[in-house]
Amino acid sequence: MMERHLELESSIKTQANNLERVTASISGLQQSISEQTAKLTAINFDVKALTRISTEAVEKLEIQEKNIEDLTKEMSQIKVNLEILEEKPETMNVMIGRLLWKITNVEARMSKAKENGMVLQSPIFFTHEFGYKIRGLLYLNGLNKWRDRYSLLCLQVMKGEYDMTLKWPCNIEGSVTLRDVQNHDEPKNFSKFISAKHQKPDEENEDPQESSSTYIFIPHRILQKPSYLKEDTIFIDLQINRCRESAKETNL
Repeated sequence: MMERHLELESSIKTQANNLERVTASISGLQQSISEQTAKLTAINFDVKALTRISTEAVEKLEIQEKNIEDLTKEMSQIKVNLEILEEKPETMNVMIGRLLWKITNVEARMSKAKENGMVLQSPIFFTHEFGYKIRGLLYLNGLNKWRDRYSLLCLQVMKGEYDMTLKWPCNIEGSVTLRDVQNHDEPKNFSKFISAKHQKPDEENEDPQESSSTYIFIPHRILQKPSYLKEDTIFIDLQINRCRESAKETNL
């Protein structure tokens, strides 16, 4: 009986010791889990901070890239404008009612237009003597849904010296002709009617519409024909209809 009691007491002590070891192990595990949780929380915080910093950096980079892209387009446009000015004959300064616009380096300028949407600006001329100050704008690679298929041309009404003496809104009408430079005896020019209607000078042009005469549509397949494109050069004839004003007699 005594032996049985001793064995039971020894077993209880052993189980108690085992329980203490398990409890200590659980306590250590809990502490380890707490430490790992704290580390994970710190890591999550660092990750969130890095993500926020990374997002801000990406946003700043995108803004900088957009600014660089806009600046590149602007510089490209300025370069083209300067090239046109250098090519302009001195007689262009006094053109009245008509302008024969010579455009060189068409292939290279078409490539630039496809890259950055640049627009070619014609020399400035006047609709008539002491008339509206205008110029042609040529989007070689088109605009919006017409990109890569058509070139678009419109007239821009600019602020001029005689605006106070002219009627506003204005309604300017004329023709645009892509000149045939190959068949001189029987030229097959590509001509279209054009108009410019503006409330005031230097007004932004509306988006092009197929049914509108504000924009002239010139298909690329036409523009690139040998009869119009020669030595990488085209000629666009801008002619304004003669302005007719009724004569009035004033008695003083």
